[in-house]
Amino acid sequence: MATPSSEEIPIEEHSEQLSQTNFKGEIIKFEIKAGKISYQIEFGAENTVLELKQYIEAASGIPVANQKLMFKGSMRNEATLTESGVLNGGKILCIGSLPSAIQLTKQKATETTASLEQILESEAKAKAEVPWCHEEKHRRVIMHGPPDGSISPESGKHSLPPSGQITGLMNSRCERIRIRFSAYERVMVILSDKGQEVLSYNKIRSVNSQPIEQYEGYFMMALKYGETDKHVKFIYFVPSQFVDAIKTTIIG
Repeated sequence: MATPSSEEIPIEEHSEQLSQTNFKGEIIKFEIKAGKISYQIEFGAENTVLELKQYIEAASGIPVANQKLMFKGSMRNEATLTESGVLNGGKILCIGSLPSAIQLTKQKATETTASLEQILESEAKAKAEVPWCHEEKHRRVIMHGPPDGSISPESGKHSLPPSGQITGLMNSRCERIRIRFSAYERVMVILSDKGQEVLSYNKIRSVNSQPIEQYEGYFMMALKYGETDKHVKFIYFVPSQFVDAIKTTIIG
């Protein structure tokens, strides 16, 4: 059963179709989030992702083909919810036209269908809301966990170590690295077992960060040093107490 909160747009229920759903295994309760709208779902743990999509289609009228479900990465249609790691209290991200379709259902589809440009804009906005840690290229790195020698996160602190060096980090190649900051030379040095790379503060255009949801207190940081997305260097498992200090040190 899909249950919206008081702040959400209600789903028009198709009771006959929903009653035909064959729940398999333990019934688990979890949340489906589409943009800023959340829905509480009760479903069988041994049902497949495809069956969950069909259930959502029956409840909301959204075709299965328009749905993309994310939970620790893209969910495969043939996998069960248990195989996908979904447990009681879990949160699944739905990317697609679910919010707009629910709005159209509520209005009984009396308004003109949105233009192609509006649909593309809506989908692009939904994709932009996907956290970095759910993207496949980052998930492959994060799954290894914090490397040996990583520093534990500490709340209430926002400064670099006195040595100016942070150890126990990881790069996009899953290699353990450490970074060192030189205030005199105004450079950041990235060191690994294979060598070192020096980035001048003046060449770094932006420094952004997002939390790693799978590991509380750790962040990913993106250092952009060129015009395109190819010129972005990601650093993983940065403890929370260093994030703002790194941004201030590099950007000012």
